Amino acid sequence: MAIGGTVCLGIERLVTGKWFPLIRACIPHSHDRNVLVVSKDRDARRKFTRIMFEGTEGLGYFTREYTYAPENSAAPHSFPINYYVHPGIDEFSHASLDFDMQNGYHIRTGTSEKWKFECIVVAVDGDQEQEQVEADIRRMIEVVCEPRGQAPCEVIVAVCTDRNNITNEDLFFASISNSIGHLEQDYLRANRGLGPEKNSQFLQSCTLNSSRAFQLNMATMINENYVKTFGN
Repeated sequence: MAIGGTVCLGIERLVTGKWFPLIRACIPHSHDRNVLVVSKDRDARRKFTRIMFEGTEGLGYFTREYTYAPENSAAPHSFPINYYVHPGIDEFSHASLDFDMQNGYHIRTGTSEKWKFECIVVAVDGDQEQEQVEADIRRMIEVVCEPRGQAPCEVIVAVCTDRNNITNEDLFFASISNSIGHLEQDYLRANRGLGPEKNSQFLQSCTLNSSRAFQLNMATMINENYVKTFGN
């Protein structure tokens, strides 16, 4: 599966994160990147959190800080990514009740607090048969975009795998990436993309395993989405 650009080579350091205070999650910060993580089931969710958060398989709020060193020798700068990991839609039958997808916020369970997100990561278990992986992706994109609705924001499909021997040219993951591209085209033809005309691309994909390079690649994609939308 194609890696989203060469910019990931400029990220030099991944700082181990920890649970961040609730107030940090609920009050927007101009330089923070808030990301909603959704999945179809517990297997996909646990695989994502195990890969990204050093073995932690829980739900809730996580943060990681990344240092980005631009390739043009400009001064490095750090940025945090705040993740809210939601239960899989098969785990929580009323998952849609605490979201306003079109306005991009999650309502904390039992409160009225709104947690704003600027990007959605769809975590998918990539250690299944290809047909099942593609079916899970289609179902999750439909959930995220809602029936007949447009995409609420940029979406990154993270195909999570325990395999450590994959490369950018891996045929299995390249085929999955191509199917995601075809799915996006179907949405765009139905005017279900981004933008006022609903015809702007909204869907990206990446392979995610325990390799630091793949993890940093996803962080780069999230950061590029944020910078494109909100500026530096």
